[in-house]
Amino acid sequence: MIETQHAVSWWDEFEQNCERFDAASVAEALSDVIVPGIPSLLLRREAEIAADTVLRHLNRPGSTELAERATMATVRLATTVARLDERVIGDESGTAAAHALVHVLQGRFAAAAAAVEPTIGTGRLLRAFVSALRLESLGTTLALRLLNAGHSPPSRCGRATRSAGTAGGRPGCRRSSASGCWPAPWTTTPSRH
Repeated sequence: MIETQHAVSWWDEFEQNCERFDAASVAEALSDVIVPGIPSLLLRREAEIAADTVLRHLNRPGSTELAERATMATVRLATTVARLDERVIGDESGTAAAHALVHVLQGRFAAAAAAVEPTIGTGRLLRAFVSALRLESLGTTLALRLLNAGHSPPSRCGRATRSAGTAGGRPGCRRSSASGCWPAPWTTTPSRH
């Protein structure tokens, strides 16, 4: 299991290097993991409402009405969190998870993951990010095993096709095995390059 905290750039590799990264999936999965960590019941409820509003927009991106509602809900939550931070006298305002959720709602998934990793743990966040890669269940299981074994996210992932044009016939891999692409989904042991 990975126990170290990762930088924003490490988390960002998932989105930057995958053509099929699903923002709605990662936003929903991260929201499900982050929202329960908000200690204030009223703030948690406002966070749930904002997350639901943004998810509706992400699932129907063509709707301008949903886009406006999502923007308003995100701004409202960000303003509420900032107002709570101003009122607090000590160091701990109890809004760290809410700040991370604002990152999620603004599409800054890597920043959110890096912010909550120390409290939530790497494993739950990895599941959220890997779910957004839209892998089959065997691919998801293998990806989590590779990440837990210390491998970095793949440099490129794309459509799962098996053709001579892919590196070594590996689905979705555009790099040669010598350059460190993840093994094919049917491989159960991580390769060392």
